[in-house]
Parts: sequence; C-alpha cells; structure tokens
Amino acid sequence: MTLIFSFYVFKAMTIRILRLGFLISRLCPLAWFSLEFTKKTLMSFLSPYRFLIKAF
Repeated sequence: MTLIFSFYVFKAMTIRILRLGFLISRLCPLAWFSLEFTKKTLMSFLSPYRFLIKAF
C-alpha cells in the first residue's frame, strides 16, 4: 500500500518537474541549457527512488 502511494507521489512530482522544465525552456532563450538543467535536477531527484524503479 505504501509502495503504491509513494509511486503515485513520485509520478506526480515527476510530472510537475517536467512541466516546470518545459515552462522554463519556453521562457528562457537558452532552451538547451534549461533542458540540461532540468535533466540534472530530475536525475538528482530520482536518485532516492532508484530502488523503486528497480522494483517495478
């Protein structure tokens, strides 16, 4: 139950981060830089959830 809940929270947070990254890339003329930054932020956010990804 907790695993399913944390997976949904993780999914919602990921969507939020991706939307934020998309918004930044739309606003920022250096779209490539902001995309790289978003990827790095996403990867650093994902690192605690690696065991969850391996579980699925």
